Amino acid sequence: MTHPLADLRLAVPRDGGGRALLPLLEVALDHLADGSFPDVSTRHGLDSYLSDASGTRLGYPANGAHAYDLDVIEAVIRELPSLLFIGFQDAMATYWGEDSDARGSRWKWLADVLQGTLLDAAARHAQPLGILNTLARYPDRATRARRPAPDNAIHCLYARGAPDARRQPAHAASERPAGGVPRAGVAVPSVRRNRGLP
Repeated sequence: MTHPLADLRLAVPRDGGGRALLPLLEVALDHLADGSFPDVSTRHGLDSYLSDASGTRLGYPANGAHAYDLDVIEAVIRELPSLLFIGFQDAMATYWGEDSDARGSRWKWLADVLQGTLLDAAARHAQPLGILNTLARYPDRATRARRPAPDNAIHCLYARGAPDARRQPAHAASERPAGGVPRAGVAVPSVRRNRGLP
């Protein structure tokens, strides 16, 4: 189909006689919003068809002139809700994969913002701030293990919280392993699975 989408119309019979020309794009958007779709059945002796903005019936040449099948058009529109999120994901991935106006990665900009916010929140307490600084500089556990003390003793742990624990703020925690060397960690009660950061 070579016609511009903005010019496409669904010509459907109306109760007062004649046909109403419904913009196809608006029909699709309405379906995404509330699941509706116009009645395209034959009524009052008038059928429904795909037209241009002037109401001229559109068709395609294939062993003669053929009108576009409205059942196929309806099926495609009804499939849009299950496909829309994929398009959003692709658009988001494309956006964040591009450089920002500041000529830097948008992912790097977001990481810097989140890092700054996290460090600002922990700035009132020396121990959590030191833990977060180390985790930010050396996010890989193996890298931290090769660092001198106390960096090599810092681990990030996720604790299984009570049902209302997700409303509690993240806090610094420590544990003492069998060897007697204390290990500091960050407990995040809202995460339900116990696992360490890589």
